[in-house]
Amino acid sequence: SDHGEMNGDYDRLYKYNFFQSSLMVPLIIRVPDCASTVSDELVEFIDIGPRILDLAGVPLSYPQCGGAEPNPFVFSEYEQETMVYDGRWKMVVNQQHQPYLLFDLRTDPHEQLNLAGGEEFRDKEQELLEEIRTFLVRTATISYTWEGENRA
Repeated sequence: SDHGEMNGDYDRLYKYNFFQSSLMVPLIIRVPDCASTVSDELVEFIDIGPRILDLAGVPLSYPQCGGAEPNPFVFSEYEQETMVYDGRWKMVVNQQHQPYLLFDLRTDPHEQLNLAGGEEFRDKEQELLEEIRTFLVRTATISYTWEGENRA
């Protein structure tokens, strides 16, 4: 289900950002003959297919980025920016991989205090930046420049 717009949160009306109002989408899956549970587990859209197959007892027949196992980190990309979130810390980097947003959502759930660039949080920035680099390498796509007769 789509979660709608920002509706004024953070003085914004539309999505396309990395604030919690845009990221935290409820996910409901009904499994026949299974007891109801509630989980705060981090899930990405790419995980939904493998998780449903896992619930149905169907093995994955090919490797892919998503999976049925819980994620220690989730990632999101928009245009040339990337976000990493671990359930507590959220960091967003620009296209030069420079952190410009860093929030500790345990102490600042409304994302009011940007900690990016603070000396006190330099180690946390580096840790999350390494996770982003690993993610970008793991999910990299190859683009081609078509020349000659194959050119559109």
